[in-house]
Amino acid sequence: MGRIIISFLGPPPNDFLTRKALDIIRLYLTSSTVAPLNKEYIEIDSPLWYVYARIVFRKTDIYPSSSYFYFCTDVYATNVNLDIWITSVPIKYLETFNEKLTTSLKLIVENGIDMQRMAMIINRDERQVCGRLKLWMPLTSSVQLRSILESSKGDHFSENVITDVLYGAEDGSELHPSMDEITMYNILRTWTSSQWAVLLSK
Repeated sequence: MGRIIISFLGPPPNDFLTRKALDIIRLYLTSSTVAPLNKEYIEIDSPLWYVYARIVFRKTDIYPSSSYFYFCTDVYATNVNLDIWITSVPIKYLETFNEKLTTSLKLIVENGIDMQRMAMIINRDERQVCGRLKLWMPLTSSVQLRSILESSKGDHFSENVITDVLYGAEDGSELHPSMDEITMYNILRTWTSSQWAVLLSK
């Protein structure tokens, strides 16, 4: 058995919308038994391997029961690193898995994105942002956001502030866009299948 790490150079750290979109596409690919990658590699009669799941999201480890790919996003001063870890891979598949995964992603792009499922994933992710704050309501208004901030005592945005101090613009102009999740979710809801396909193709 062996381990594979596939790394991609991601967007600049201040491309907040693309970073949010990558979070969503990762969920689309792996977050349930009907997710494309899980259907192909895991939810089959004889899985070729079992993959340890740990998704790093805002420095919080999430262990989803239905995801078997480890997607890791690390933010640096000039870029975001996107890593996929696959463990317990039989030795005979180690050299060919990268090509197989690339082929799988290309096929997903060619077949098109299931926009009904994508809408469900975006809505669920928005609810889970609130769930991490013990508030189960969508971030759809500034009134609700203020309520969340009051309840969470600012914990929700602490990493954004720290990252902005370390890597953001000196004048603080990137702080607001980094925290404007309401706008990001609303923009991503308007994306077409083609826009998601372009992101996945990169």
